[in-house]
Amino acid sequence: MLAIAVLAVQSVAAAADSWNKIRYMAGTIEAKVNPYDYNVTLTVTHDKIVLAFSPRPTVRMDPSKIVSISYGREAQQRVAAVLDLSSAKQAQRSAFVPPDPPGLFGFLRPKDELIGIVFKDQNDKTGAVLLQTLPGYKLAILGALSMATGKSIETAK
Repeated sequence: MLAIAVLAVQSVAAAADSWNKIRYMAGTIEAKVNPYDYNVTLTVTHDKIVLAFSPRPTVRMDPSKIVSISYGREAQQRVAAVLDLSSAKQAQRSAFVPPDPPGLFGFLRPKDELIGIVFKDQNDKTGAVLLQTLPGYKLAILGALSMATGKSIETAK
């Protein structure tokens, strides 16, 4: 019985979680993306975090080098802070997030979810990404990132 439980835990730990309906909003990664398309794929495993941009760049992050994981307005603020501190020589996207569109008669307001990841790259330089997901993805993504990195999720107080 114990052997079955150990094998089940190992298979869950080895599995990769992947989401493909993600939009790159801002960050230190130079990628040409359409601001209206959810065309980024995020894959999280215990030993790597991969952002695959359509069509070309792929960014691999070591979970042990993740500085922080945040969501909501906190994510926007943390990524903006990294962009403000980064080199002015690099062409980077703004950390501006457009306001939510008005809902039908004040109801049914669509809500997109913001996730911020601050990390250190191979050269020990600080980088950040602000991702926008479809409603319902946020909790699964944050859980996978937290499990892979051992970091707690930060939010505005």
